[in-house]
Amino acid sequence: MGKSVGLTIDRELQFIAQQALKQAVIGNHADHASLVAMNPRTGEILALENYPTYDPNDRVLPGGKALGRENLAVGAPFEPGSVFKIVTLSAALETTTLRPESPIDCGHGVMRYSAA
Repeated sequence: MGKSVGLTIDRELQFIAQQALKQAVIGNHADHASLVAMNPRTGEILALENYPTYDPNDRVLPGGKALGRENLAVGAPFEPGSVFKIVTLSAALETTTLRPESPIDCGHGVMRYSAA
């Protein structure tokens, strides 16, 4: 038997995301932007937005640009950078003697995180 799939988008948070992303793109003179709001405990997607938006009923005319027709929030490649550090830390916690209270040499900074 199959499994049920449920929508986890929060209607109010989605609306706020739409407005905030539009303001950010216009205010920073950007071409486009994407936003994903996720519950880190469950992985539920609470809001997902791209700007500019488009009407899927409008065709792209020959020679026209399809900007905004792709879902960059889920389909665009990106450099993981700092986002990937949590994967490295998780692997270290599982495979070494590192504990949540262990000091981590971050150059001249400190990394604090909750064990809860």
